Amino acid sequence: MRKWLYFLFLLIVPVFIIFAQEGDPFLWLEKVDDEQALNWVREQNERSLGELKSDPRYSQLEKEAIEIYTSKDRIPEIYGVDGKWVYNLWKDEENPRGIFRRTTRNSYHSDFPNWETIIDLDQLAKEEEKNWVWGDLNCLPPKEDFCLLSLSDGGKDAKIVREFRISSRSFINQKNGGFYLPEAKSHVSWFDEDTVFVTTDFGEGSLTESKYPRIIKMWKRGTPLSEAKTILEGKLSDVSVWSWVDIDSHGKRIVILGKNVTFYDSEQFLFLENGSLKPLPLPSQYQSNGILNNQIILTLQQDWEYQGRTWPMGDLVSFDLETEMVRLIYHPSDSESVRKVQTTKNTVLVPLLDNVVGKVKRFRQNRLEDWIGEEIHLPGIGSISIAYTDDKSDEFFLLFENPTTPDTLYHVSKKNKLTAWKQLPAFYDSSDVVVEQRWATSKDGTRVPYFVVAKKSVLESGSASTLLYGYGGFRIAMEASYSGIIGKLWLERGGIYALANIRGGGEFGPLWHKAALKHDRQKAYDDFHAIAEALIYDKVTTSRQLGIEGGSNGGLLMGVAFTQRPDLYHAVVCQVPLLDMLRYHELPPGASWIGEYGDPRIQEDYEVLASYSPYQNLFSERHYPKVFFITSSKDDRVHPAHARKMAAKMESFGYPFFYYENVDGGHGAGKNPLEKARRNALEYTYLWKMLKN
Repeated sequence: MRKWLYFLFLLIVPVFIIFAQEGDPFLWLEKVDDEQALNWVREQNERSLGELKSDPRYSQLEKEAIEIYTSKDRIPEIYGVDGKWVYNLWKDEENPRGIFRRTTRNSYHSDFPNWETIIDLDQLAKEEEKNWVWGDLNCLPPKEDFCLLSLSDGGKDAKIVREFRISSRSFINQKNGGFYLPEAKSHVSWFDEDTVFVTTDFGEGSLTESKYPRIIKMWKRGTPLSEAKTILEGKLSDVSVWSWVDIDSHGKRIVILGKNVTFYDSEQFLFLENGSLKPLPLPSQYQSNGILNNQIILTLQQDWEYQGRTWPMGDLVSFDLETEMVRLIYHPSDSESVRKVQTTKNTVLVPLLDNVVGKVKRFRQNRLEDWIGEEIHLPGIGSISIAYTDDKSDEFFLLFENPTTPDTLYHVSKKNKLTAWKQLPAFYDSSDVVVEQRWATSKDGTRVPYFVVAKKSVLESGSASTLLYGYGGFRIAMEASYSGIIGKLWLERGGIYALANIRGGGEFGPLWHKAALKHDRQKAYDDFHAIAEALIYDKVTTSRQLGIEGGSNGGLLMGVAFTQRPDLYHAVVCQVPLLDMLRYHELPPGASWIGEYGDPRIQEDYEVLASYSPYQNLFSERHYPKVFFITSSKDDRVHPAHARKMAAKMESFGYPFFYYENVDGGHGAGKNPLEKARRNALEYTYLWKMLKN
């Protein structure tokens, strides 16, 4: 009987989905550039921006945000290091698209570096009459002279690729043998000076169902792309394919190609000198962290049965490409999570979260090839990230920060001595600000941490305007870090900021993520509700003074939060969200996230998705908060139709809302500093308008 019911459901579910689509009066908003849809967007923008910009708080908030984003005193982020040169991509009020520049190492260490411009993207965009947004610059080691520059139209994930030569400050024209790819979601890896591995849209049938490339080809300089040789081909049902070329400090080149079967499962192959592929006996779920001494450094995202031993998920291990031997580097405790690991010439750098507080260890191999670790002593309690490493030295750069301490860039010697090189200025007065880590108890009894940041005097007075931020997905950890925007536009004015570390993220390793995966998704939402309830119970705030914010997967969290518990929240900033979870797989590249959310075409997955999908769970005659939807017409990662359709459905029910769709910006909803400042000013004007004390 159960089998017959299952097969009956396989017949019925597609009908349900088709019926839902045909019965959806707002499908027309899925046509991104359709004139009718764009007219609707323009009307919503005009109405919402007119009200928010006319608020007396807006102009001052925008002015302060611009000053922060364009400050000349910001730390110039290290984009790359090539011998004596340090490279940086700099954006400010005069150069919102960015200047790619370089200075010497000694000059970079000084208070006033002498920068030399390599690429002026604002000038290039003006000359070519294009809306160029910087993507990436991939240069061929060891000389780092020939580079592949990716540029997007307005901030999309799809980009063009052009070859650029640093020494001549010029592009290499196709007629002169330069590599060029038209707009697509491409990836190119250097093999040698005249050869690259390329994945792109090669034409009909070359993309997966997720609309990513499924074919890797080897392309020779001076030849048409049509003559490139196919090296690896994935299935239509795969998510994507990828290439990884590593050239170590000794000049040894290692090439690994792979297929992402799902968002989290992959197959890997070693590219041999004769052009053949050797399958690697690696687990299907892992995070790769570089190659050192012919060993791939892996963070295991699943238990791995290999050579008679079980390696637990969360472990950091090395895999020797020649002997295929595995060695343990680090086994994190239950309170720890391994973050983005990087390598230097001879060592492995391991950033960790321990109860969501940052620390870092360095590991070296001894004569027996066992990994020996040493903790690097940090200047305090906070968040850390590895700012830059290379394979020519065991020195590296580290960024340290916390909500009251601006980012400080430290140079770390090979003996782990920290020297402060640069520090971000204090963008707000944090003298009375305190940071507290608290714990809430979720519906199933799980203890969930969150941070509360506010002036001590505000916390002691009780019940103030509070902004709760959350994400809860894709193994991404939320860390308490320094934000001049939050500090200046919120904390200084008496607001309280709370940061949720809910399940689905990476705060406590793979198990924390898997706890809210697919059918267990509701646990992440229960965690978020529990934190909101704790803030109210502890008299930090009231439901009338509680606002929430999240973007992308966090935008989905916002949609679920206000449709499930409208009684808890009075303001919602819903940024570049997913909201129609019964159709997300139809809006590219949504199908790539089936590994995270589930597949609406499968019975069990459909039922779970339907239970929380915000678009389907929005009803008439309810008391919802006045939501602020923010998206981008150029967002080709999370389709703007999610926000459009949700807002249009609210409008049809007569619910008030704010809506802003930036015509540029991509998934970040704002790529240049002026647009970021404008968006932040709109958000905080909305929050103060809704939550004013």
